[in-house]
Amino acid sequence: MRPLLAEALRDIVSRRVQVGLFVFIAFVASAFTVAIYGSSVASADAALQTLETPSARTVVVRIDPTLGVHANEVEPLLRLEPLEAAVVLGSARSAYPAGLPDAPAMAIRTCLAAAGASSCPPVALAASGVALDVTIRTFNTGATSALVVDDSRNGYYVTPSVAPILEAPALADTVIVSPSQQRPVPIALVLLVADSSQHVSTIASAAAAGLSGWDSEKISVESSPEIGALRNDISDATRSGAKFTATGILVAMALVLGLAELSAARGRRQILALRRALGASQGQVIALAVSGTALTVLVGATAGALVTSVWLPAAPGWRFTSATVMLVVGAAALAALLPAAYGATRDPARELRVP
Repeated sequence: MRPLLAEALRDIVSRRVQVGLFVFIAFVASAFTVAIYGSSVASADAALQTLETPSARTVVVRIDPTLGVHANEVEPLLRLEPLEAAVVLGSARSAYPAGLPDAPAMAIRTCLAAAGASSCPPVALAASGVALDVTIRTFNTGATSALVVDDSRNGYYVTPSVAPILEAPALADTVIVSPSQQRPVPIALVLLVADSSQHVSTIASAAAAGLSGWDSEKISVESSPEIGALRNDISDATRSGAKFTATGILVAMALVLGLAELSAARGRRQILALRRALGASQGQVIALAVSGTALTVLVGATAGALVTSVWLPAAPGWRFTSATVMLVVGAAALAALLPAAYGATRDPARELRVP
């Protein structure tokens, strides 16, 4: 093996121009493959990130308040796995900013205490509430806090909160308040936030199964069942696109290298014939040519992959980078095989004959 590599290195040194071209081609092929895949991964990650918001991961259980369901009766739902958060809310009622009778109404829901419901936004005092800052500004002419009065003349001091649960579509333009009285309040809404978008359908199915014995006309479970499928589609599209791109680049590189190797083999027929005349077998001549191409391409492909990985903001992992280098080298070796066989199988006596 060592003599073969040593001879391959000597052959590489003797063909500086061709070697430089091969290194450049391998550099470009490897760099483009890693760069395009890295861009695809970054785009897929950005798309998947939009599916990981609390609103996209929320399963909404709507319960008719006339059923008189209370917090302790839905505690099994709050222990479903894998849940990130759960909120139990009463029915919505209208409220207005105090002193602004012409202001638009806002919805208020009471956050109910239940074992496992750990995501009620914290409130500072009794009879106080929280809402998204944009909700407060919209319903109170730009102020950052508000005193609101509901339709039962209960007053609440509302301050802004960044609690992720408030971003759920079911709580759009809604204020979450602490109970103003200790009497039980019937449940109207249960929000179950899955820990990942891929678990939304699991949580929704488990919630529906847990409520199967109740009046189905007065209870509904809402979610986005397409989220899990969309997540898989995005990942599959990324992998398919990357494979297609990598295959195209490797085929193009192999064609260019193969043509270059064939041209070089035709121009170096006498050198290859001389090696045959000195005792080298056809296999040794082929192995020498393929080894020289593989070593040359290895240098270019490694450099291209490393430079691109450092430059890209969202570079693929070392496994993909290493696999890219190996594929580039393998494609180059295969491309060099046919030209090498062409040169090795020529008749040495005929090629060395002096005209």
